[in-house]
Amino acid sequence: MSFENVFQLTTEAPGSSATSRLSRIVSERPGLYDTGWISILDEHAGNAVLKGWSWLLGNDVVELAVDWQGHVIFSSPKYSGNYCIYSQ
Repeated sequence: MSFENVFQLTTEAPGSSATSRLSRIVSERPGLYDTGWISILDEHAGNAVLKGWSWLLGNDVVELAVDWQGHVIFSSPKYSGNYCIYSQ
């Protein structure tokens, strides 16, 4: 089951998805899903969201999505995994 089979894209963002930095396989389209419950970041936003955290996370993190509460989901090749920063 794919992401887009579960979540419906409500507002598409221009450009490529930040997830395309991880794989050459077709990735989710950037934009708001299910009216903002989760947002798949485009490459520009994906490069900016955690820039201030580079001292802790390193420079190779790929910001993938933000949920409606502001939690950031990201991937770290350095630590070989996907993680979430709970912002509240």
